[in-house]
Amino acid sequence: MKLGWYFRRMAAMSAAELQFRARRVVRAGLERHGIGLAGAPPASNAGGRAWVASLPTQFDAPTYVAAAERVLAGQFDLFALRPAAVGFPPRWNRDPRTGVVAPLTFGKTLDYRNNDLVGDIKYLWEQNRHLELVTLAQAWHVSRQARYADACCTLLESWLGENPYPLGPNWTSSLEHGIRLMNWAVA
Repeated sequence: MKLGWYFRRMAAMSAAELQFRARRVVRAGLERHGIGLAGAPPASNAGGRAWVASLPTQFDAPTYVAAAERVLAGQFDLFALRPAAVGFPPRWNRDPRTGVVAPLTFGKTLDYRNNDLVGDIKYLWEQNRHLELVTLAQAWHVSRQARYADACCTLLESWLGENPYPLGPNWTSSLEHGIRLMNWAVA
């Protein structure tokens, strides 16, 4: 973008917005150097209290198992790509629509709008929302086949390995964090 655009944009902002944006830039710069990042919680094997009552089991099990088998075959439903052959586990930082692999640079300053850099961010983020964990958990619930629970672990472990905090496109948007966490909780 041109420098003139930035000046015009800043002239349209209030003093409060300029201060807010300046603080955000400074905070991101500090975080890039490891200052102020979230820390790992203490290790614990203790689980929390169940937040739902016993789940019913009177479902059409073959439907859920078939959906989980598609996931295990690396076939994810991603918008118009139905199915998208992403593999199991997928390459989490590869846009399944364009094939572009996003860099593992500091997430808050990564230009996720740059298609040459990250591909089509909608598709990359969609596979990183972990809807497939819910599908696998449902299949485990109705079938009790351990391989579906194991597949959930495989997806999570691979995602955590390929997306070290705070690097890459999956750490650029707090909305994406929220969607991912909801699916983790439901699964």
